[in-house]
Amino acid sequence: MTTPAALQRIRRIAHGFDQPDDREWIAAALRRYLAAADDGLSIEDALELTAPARAMPWWRVDALARRDMALCELARVFYPSPSLSQRAAGVYDALARYARAEWPRDQRLESMPVHYVGTPAELLFSAMKAHPEMLSERQVTRIVAK
Repeated sequence: MTTPAALQRIRRIAHGFDQPDDREWIAAALRRYLAAADDGLSIEDALELTAPARAMPWWRVDALARRDMALCELARVFYPSPSLSQRAAGVYDALARYARAEWPRDQRLESMPVHYVGTPAELLFSAMKAHPEMLSERQVTRIVAK
């Protein structure tokens, strides 16, 4: 099983949407861990979350994917131009404004302000909460092109 698939199973279990095979999978992983922890098996290895050498760790891959999904949704909903460069420019400008004006305050919040729902700020908050790093216009263009 790949790291994203294992992470999806863990999320389903954590949110109460697990299937019988998810429960069997996690039980087997925990049995592996209990049997081999004293031999050095980590819980990440048992849960199949260990990234290959030189690869990004699973939590960073997941954070980047969540950020990218939020930015793609922002482009689709709020900047629906047929031109990739126009969509990307709209997203980049919105992200830069949000990062400069709102994020310094919002980054301390546990959850998104209710008044952001249905606005670009909802997706910008999600993107920055997932991975709080300002992107270049080129990076935004690559993300929006997905």
